[in-house]
Amino acid sequence: MPEHIIISGYTKSFQAQKELAEQAFKQLDHTGIHWRPINNTNTVAILVKHLAGHLRSRFADFFTADGERPDRNKAGEFADEPISTQELREIWDRSWAIVFSELNNLADSDLGRRKLLRSEEITVADYLPRVLSHTAYHTGQIVLLSKLYLGTKWEKLV
Repeated sequence: MPEHIIISGYTKSFQAQKELAEQAFKQLDHTGIHWRPINNTNTVAILVKHLAGHLRSRFADFFTADGERPDRNKAGEFADEPISTQELREIWDRSWAIVFSELNNLADSDLGRRKLLRSEEITVADYLPRVLSHTAYHTGQIVLLSKLYLGTKWEKLV
């Protein structure tokens, strides 16, 4: 059995989520990334910031740091502040670069290794699906908000 068959499956799944979210928010203008259908909902900008922060926290220094990093500003991720599409893209790209760099360093033999998350040790085999599930949840929100904002201008994702 190849050394990276399971990890490569996770890499493909994370890549698919990244691409779906990007296809959606690339269709939006500045107003669209900050639009909310009703009060008290997140905007695409907020979701992008949150997901980028979440992924950076979960993957940076994978085996040497807790997945809930003390330097993470989770409240700041949800702050509704003006941010340009360019700034969002930079935050997004930096976080995803960390994800794929760390995934590339993992082998299937690492799935039984322990990883800290909120001071609790869990196996990498339990950790990766948990992070992927959270990623997919927010990707779906980004896609739906984008589609609602664009209406008939929405371009189907491939």
